[in-house]
Amino acid sequence: MAVTTSKLPIPTILTWSTRLGWVATAVALSQAIDGLNTGLTATISTWLLWVTGAVAVFVGSPLTLTLARTTLPLSIPVAVVLLIAGANVPLSTVGLVASLIASYSVFTAEVGQRWVQFAAYGAERRFPLRAPLGFALPAVMLWVLVAVLASYAVVSAEGSQTALAVVLGAIAAALAALGSTRWHRLSCRWLVLVPAGVVIHDPLVLMETAMWRSHVVSGATLAPAETEAADLTGPATGPALEISLRSSETVVLAAGRKTPEGRALHLTAALIAPSRPGAALEALMSSR
Repeated sequence: MAVTTSKLPIPTILTWSTRLGWVATAVALSQAIDGLNTGLTATISTWLLWVTGAVAVFVGSPLTLTLARTTLPLSIPVAVVLLIAGANVPLSTVGLVASLIASYSVFTAEVGQRWVQFAAYGAERRFPLRAPLGFALPAVMLWVLVAVLASYAVVSAEGSQTALAVVLGAIAAALAALGSTRWHRLSCRWLVLVPAGVVIHDPLVLMETAMWRSHVVSGATLAPAETEAADLTGPATGPALEISLRSSETVVLAAGRKTPEGRALHLTAALIAPSRPGAALEALMSSR
């Protein structure tokens, strides 16, 4: 008698490793922090972190994807600080491992696609686009600066250095407000397939959303090394897809220093860089 086994799909595994990893992080590190008899500032800050992260991992949308990817990694330095401060070593270690698992999972392409798909309308199929390196690196550096300043603000408050804590906290809040738009823009870049055609929603590269009806799109393939297609990837590293069009279409590139009102570009083929190129290509071909 043959025995069949069902395997959970990778997106489901990564989704729940994100969620369960965050729950384990919150429980383990909360218990470890309680053992240090910390003050009100640290207690409130960590609980805000746990609750914000929980909302972000259990409620899917582009907004909560941004929230999750900026919140979950904050638990890693918290776990390290607890280990250095002499908190309960087993609990702090469990919290550190769980935070690494949750932080890794939430940045995977599968989780990213699932979260943006939660907010899709009707028959839309959304595929997130990979971040251009030139945009992502400054965004990461800004996040690190905010995380360091916020951590020092909490430590200063715990050490009764109120004035320093207020100054550091204010700077961290201002930089976070500045960076929030930049971070969220990375979660709002999608290739969208709808029954009527193909949409490229990319506020980073395009001033106006590109929309091509099905009869205009002639095909899609993995982009060859030598191609004359217009690069709409950012540019991003890694494999790109080339979408070919039957007629010349116009897209409006995002504003720059030299082109504050954007720049019109006429093209018959375009390069895009989905975070899951294979799945996006398969969906493109099946929609033909």
